Amino acid sequence: MMHRSTIGRFAAASLAAVCGLAATASAQNANLDRDRAYAAEMVADAAGRGSALQSSVGAAGYDRFFYMSDATGANRLNIGGFAQFRFTVNSRDDDATPGDDSLTTGFSNGAIKVAMSGNVGGQDTTFRVRGNFNGGSSPGAFTLDEAWVKHAFEGGWSIRGGQVRLPLLREFIVEDRVQLAMDRSVAGWAFGPGFSQGVEVEYRAESFRVVGVISDGLRTANTPFTSGAEADFALTGRVEAKIAGVDWKRFDDFTSWRTQDFGLLLGGAVHYQSGGETVGTADVDTLVYTIDAQVEGAGWNGFAAFYGSTVDADGGADTDTFGGVLQAGVFISDQTELFGRLDAIWLDDDAFADADDSYIVTAGANYYMIPESHAVKLTGEVGWALESTDAVFGGTSPLVSNQATGFLGQSEDNELVFRVQVQVSF
Repeated sequence: MMHRSTIGRFAAASLAAVCGLAATASAQNANLDRDRAYAAEMVADAAGRGSALQSSVGAAGYDRFFYMSDATGANRLNIGGFAQFRFTVNSRDDDATPGDDSLTTGFSNGAIKVAMSGNVGGQDTTFRVRGNFNGGSSPGAFTLDEAWVKHAFEGGWSIRGGQVRLPLLREFIVEDRVQLAMDRSVAGWAFGPGFSQGVEVEYRAESFRVVGVISDGLRTANTPFTSGAEADFALTGRVEAKIAGVDWKRFDDFTSWRTQDFGLLLGGAVHYQSGGETVGTADVDTLVYTIDAQVEGAGWNGFAAFYGSTVDADGGADTDTFGGVLQAGVFISDQTELFGRLDAIWLDDDAFADADDSYIVTAGANYYMIPESHAVKLTGEVGWALESTDAVFGGTSPLVSNQATGFLGQSEDNELVFRVQVQVSF
């Protein structure tokens, strides 16, 4: 039998061993916990550093535009544009064309525009620079369209300076790539203000906005201050009332998708310019005015406008010319839209002796390859000039460009144009 003292010593030794193992295990667990905590801290630190690095570098991507931006969005550059490629068939009367050859056919480019826009130093200061590779007198020539900087103030006020599209006709406030038909109406081109250099002030509220511009005058893009094409001064004012619609962007295009709500916009504008009091300018006073309405619903749209122009040239007779446009569109599927348009120009007899007034009927269809997007759009249309078109499209200085409309002008009635266009926006 084992002695009690031996049992006591064995028990004490066992207890010491157990305590030692426990202490060792505890120390190992503590070290393991410390290592895990350290590893977690390292991971968190690495993630934080990565986030800080990403935040300091900013971002790039695509959200309607290709863009580059800093982390805060205070400084951002957008790059975008669109290209239009067309095939045109023009048919005129055999007796009104040289060599009795009534057909003119061929491929051409419509507008090909590239723009840079964005904001600098915050969301309130924005800019845009845009050019057209098919906007000069010769196809393929590069022409500056817009170049401006704008600053928005509290309370709905903003100021913009540079080369801008004068806010006169609604057809031209809506940009080229989001028109309903392939291009603007003949009447729109006849009365269109073009681009000009000046300063614009705008006040925008929830349901109405007012815009005023002082500029060099109608169609005076890219002119030096010494140019005789400019007016002594030119003033443009426009008022719009949003009767219905979620926001102003609702009316940025003439199309209305099937998922969109009802919208109604009423507007009116006046432009007046005068010349002859500064070196080189012509002694001519010009007044242009318009009233218009744009209405859109779930899958359908309509637009109507009346145009007027009075020109008083020193030593010449006053001329009064009027015009108008009615257009509408409707979706017959989620991606297919039918449209029709009638526009007219009532010519002044003093300026266009014995010339027929112009009546143009246009009908066609749009196919949006991406539903509810203008990114890729295929358009086909037929245009019919009911009366003779020499006064509007013919001669060495036509009232309207045939590149924009497809009409060439003839002394007979019933000039026809068939066109197909594919447009890509980016």
